[in-house]
Amino acid sequence: MSRSVSGTLSDVIGFTPLYPFSIKDYNCVSLRMTLISRHPRHSQSQGTIIAQNAMSTSKTSGWITVDLSEAVKSWVSDGLTEVPVDISCPTCGGRKSHVSLVPDQKPFVIITMQPPKIRQQRSTVECSSSTVGGCCRASMNVTIAQMGWEDWIFQPTSFDFYYCRGHCNPSTSGHSSDTSNYIDMLNRLIRQQPRGSARQAALMPCCSPTSYVPIDIMYIKNSTLHIERINDLIVESCGCIG
Repeated sequence: MSRSVSGTLSDVIGFTPLYPFSIKDYNCVSLRMTLISRHPRHSQSQGTIIAQNAMSTSKTSGWITVDLSEAVKSWVSDGLTEVPVDISCPTCGGRKSHVSLVPDQKPFVIITMQPPKIRQQRSTVECSSSTVGGCCRASMNVTIAQMGWEDWIFQPTSFDFYYCRGHCNPSTSGHSSDTSNYIDMLNRLIRQQPRGSARQAALMPCCSPTSYVPIDIMYIKNSTLHIERINDLIVESCGCIG
């Protein structure tokens, strides 16, 4: 297998797993994966063993996890952009290949990179001590295990979940550039209602998401790897919506 790697050493963070799909073999008791990295600039290189201790029962098929964190950091540090990796099984029986070559079950590597810093929109108000009570965006870290999805979602293992909280005043309803007749009419009606009445509360705008950013998830379904982009899960900004 061969995978492209780009970035800087400081960009590579966390656990870097390789996932080969093991084919069951009744002739051996255990399966030991030996990964040999060959330097692409030296064709005569014998390679370097980078992982050799991944164990799994040989009588079942399934994905195996191999830690390549140190190897990937070394590749990036050396400035390599493509690295061939040989996968072998010295303890297996006579089967030619104990790693599936089916397109949907080929070995793959997940490299977690430090996300680039993106300048947030000025309209995004983060919840802090200075925004007590007002509409703002708050966050909490959520793990896949916490949600009970660890059996089928590979990545991400955790992410920041954003939500909107706080109250809205009539003058803050709608976007800052919204000058529609609807917003003007809504504000007038709110001010006409008795203070604290049920009607006034019903007309008051709510602090809600106004935009989202996508998040990609990698999951397994029927032993097949899938990557799906969810466009409406991560809140980018909050606002008072009437």
